[in-house]
Amino acid sequence: MNQIVELPRTIAPICPFFYQCGGCETQDVAYLDQVGYKERWLKQLFSDIAPESLWKTFLHSDNPYPTYFRNKIRFGLVRVGEHIYPSRHQKGSETADIAVDTCFLQAPETIEIVEAAALFAERYNWSLYDPKTGSGWLKHLLIRQGKRTGEIMVSLVTDNSPLQQKEEWISGLRQFAGVTSLYQTLTWGRSNEQAEDVLLWGDPYIHETVGDFRYRISPQAFFQTNSEMVERLYTAIAETVSWKGSEVLWDLYAGSATIGIFLSPRVNQVLSIENNLQNIADAEVNCQLNKINSVEIVAGEVEKVLTSQFLATHSMPEVIVVDPPRAGLSERIKLLLPNIPKHELIYVSCNPLTCLRDCKQLIRSGYKLESLQGIDMFPHTLHCELIVHLRRPY
Repeated sequence: MNQIVELPRTIAPICPFFYQCGGCETQDVAYLDQVGYKERWLKQLFSDIAPESLWKTFLHSDNPYPTYFRNKIRFGLVRVGEHIYPSRHQKGSETADIAVDTCFLQAPETIEIVEAAALFAERYNWSLYDPKTGSGWLKHLLIRQGKRTGEIMVSLVTDNSPLQQKEEWISGLRQFAGVTSLYQTLTWGRSNEQAEDVLLWGDPYIHETVGDFRYRISPQAFFQTNSEMVERLYTAIAETVSWKGSEVLWDLYAGSATIGIFLSPRVNQVLSIENNLQNIADAEVNCQLNKINSVEIVAGEVEKVLTSQFLATHSMPEVIVVDPPRAGLSERIKLLLPNIPKHELIYVSCNPLTCLRDCKQLIRSGYKLESLQGIDMFPHTLHCELIVHLRRPY
């Protein structure tokens, strides 16, 4: 995110590692100043296509200085002298880590779990992964937490060699309150192009609740990382459309169908399209957990599913929700969407730059811009989420 003004860095950061760690960018800025900056930046970014009157109120945390809000976090381990410590990425480096003994992103118990992992690594002389050489066994720890349920999943992400101290590891980690799932994720290659999740102990999944809905989360499934704000995000999406109750909704890039399920009481039918197998499995279970019968899960890449035959054999949507990856919408989808008859398009984006690019093209193809709204899903960073409401009038 390019800064439009210098941020007023007027407060002491809460984390003692702020100036060395790359996890947070703006802890030294008062939270409402962070929010104000993001709102101004969004409005300036979209100023060519969106007058001030189209902007809804920017949504942010009610906490005056949010901490412990992430439900997913990655920690490394680093050797310093004869000892091993938890680590986070060093600011300004893609390969170096710094040792830390605290973090204000997920939960206090998280750092205790990672400190226990560091002691294991030291005791059993675990080989730590070196990104410069591509050698080493343990790459990092992935910890997922249901903020509303208290369930914690811990995964050792390693190369493709099994964990030798399996029973000792299970015995040690079970003592931590909330730990319900222990995994080892075997990976191949520097970029982890192939991975296999191996359940070591406990439940295969954790759960989180959003509003009245309960969702299952697998080790590699996508789920919004800020549990406090995800309900506000989904509610804002729901409030964007004036529902009649008879609509057909298409939920594209659906993940675990969390948005589709959340919106399902407002429509007649939801069609969710997703290609990640873990997300698809979770989506099907999420429908069962919430006793939702109106959501159809279609497996496959959006670009490949939406063929002329598919369009000819399915009911046309009155509302389409797209929540694409950071790269935004593909050219094929931007050419296809305007050919779907009269509908409303809700574009949910974690990358306003690619969203702006896509919106300009959609507007040129006949869409009308109705409203925009920023949401602070990522406190103490320069990133934010965005909802754009467009309408295809004919």
